[in-house]
Amino acid sequence: MTDTEKQKNEQTTSQAEYLDKDGKPIPFLKQKEKAQQKQGFKIGVPSFLGFIAVLILLASLTPFYSILMRITPASVQKAILKPLYRNISLGTQPQNYNQPIKMPIPEPGTLPILGFDTGICFSFYSTQDNPDPNYIDAKRLKAASRGKNIAEIIAIGKQDKYEYHLESTSYRETIDKDNKIISVICQKLGRAYGSTPKNINELYIRPIEPFKAKKTVWNSVKHLYDDYSSPAEPANK
Repeated sequence: MTDTEKQKNEQTTSQAEYLDKDGKPIPFLKQKEKAQQKQGFKIGVPSFLGFIAVLILLASLTPFYSILMRITPASVQKAILKPLYRNISLGTQPQNYNQPIKMPIPEPGTLPILGFDTGICFSFYSTQDNPDPNYIDAKRLKAASRGKNIAEIIAIGKQDKYEYHLESTSYRETIDKDNKIISVICQKLGRAYGSTPKNINELYIRPIEPFKAKKTVWNSVKHLYDDYSSPAEPANK
């Protein structure tokens, strides 16, 4: 073997990590590519946090949440969201509120309180830009958008028998399952109470002025990130 052939063979051998079944060197480059393929796709912490931030923005600034809930079967929603979210229909649909009323509570005769973000939400085929006085007028919708109540609402705790007033009012517009724009006014517990019962068994509504709701629901959300919002467990069950 000449010096040139020997040098060439040494260079080839140095670039190889393994020999194949015929004794021929396997290029190190192929081994490196194989190792890179085994590593797979990894998501870094910044990418994951960025993905979560995008989801939150979509839910907050777009109808994304309403659309997602609309296309998700009710049975799936109930099974997945039950520990964190409840949405229970109340009374007849639609419902006229023209006098004080004790709302009927569906079985099992109690309504859950998962946290401070719990209360009643009324929906209307009436918006500030396109009001329908048969439901509710634009004046009260605008007032609700500034946090004004449309009713006096009292919930009685099952365990402590205490009267909880739902006075934290919010207003939003969304699209219902029939692709119609509706307004939604919610009156909830908010931060008025340091603790809340696990559930209630009596609910009273006295409208400040008569209105008609397309739908009335009991809505409750649990905030895992906030211990302050956790409902107080009753001493005796």
